Amino acid sequence: MQALLIAAALFGPQAAALPAAPDAQVEHIRATPTTRVTSLALIEALRRSALTNYIPPGNSWSFATSQGRCKAGVRNESNCRSFIVPRQDLGVNAGHTYDYCPQLWERSGWGTFVRNSELVYWLEPAEAAPPTYSPFCG
Repeated sequence: MQALLIAAALFGPQAAALPAAPDAQVEHIRATPTTRVTSLALIEALRRSALTNYIPPGNSWSFATSQGRCKAGVRNESNCRSFIVPRQDLGVNAGHTYDYCPQLWERSGWGTFVRNSELVYWLEPAEAAPPTYSPFCG
């Protein structure tokens, strides 16, 4: 079974006020033999999480599961701002992407948040090379 890599670059008005510690429920979730390649359990764990992550410019936050890795980072650093990323938003939006493209495990997919087109996330099979995007603060 292929694992799914979910990577996200998020920022915007839904940011919470303070950073939070990693969520053990999300970090330690395991796939079952019937879990689809889409990592739906991972998406559901993110949807249920009330935690957020603090992401300063030039840094990222990530966690791994048996289904793959989820990574969040600041995509547009032209203002060199830090952001607080709600995990629920990532889970909901990643779920919408999968609902629209159930064969996502065969290829990469990406989307933007409806309320803020600057909020971008992408999903890829774990075997795919990471994006060549290299943010900088300028």
